[in-house]
Amino acid sequence: MDIKEIKQLIDVMCASSLTNLEIEQDGTRIKLERTAQGQIVASSNSIEYVREIAAPLSSDVATIACPPDAVASNKGAKEVKAPMVGTFHELTTKKIAVGAKLKSGDVLCIVEAMKLMNEISITEPGEIVTIEVAEGDMVEFGQVLFTYN
Repeated sequence: MDIKEIKQLIDVMCASSLTNLEIEQDGTRIKLERTAQGQIVASSNSIEYVREIAAPLSSDVATIACPPDAVASNKGAKEVKAPMVGTFHELTTKKIAVGAKLKSGDVLCIVEAMKLMNEISITEPGEIVTIEVAEGDMVEFGQVLFTYN
């Protein structure tokens, strides 16, 4: 993993509503967390990465401010949240994409929990603005899966 890839991950995190991201590759661990103020806190077991990302707060932690224009603007968007812990699965019959216009009751995805497939539906008509998870991701209770207007 090189510093360019790490900076790309930070840019992705700034432009999304992700709150945590942890990656380990070739013995190097990078952990990114969003603070309540919207800043990204980066920590690593390799001080060289932290120094290159931003001025370190300590020997292994740095804070990065997201540029104001990079932060996703989902103001007014409604959220579809995971009702349980499980594995996110896209639909096999109809893949939901950004911009899809849906009716109330349309199924968006499936969350698998203990081998049970739970369909997650939209509660009111709307258009998908963001998809916050990918096929096979583990989701937590209350985690945002989709936003829509």
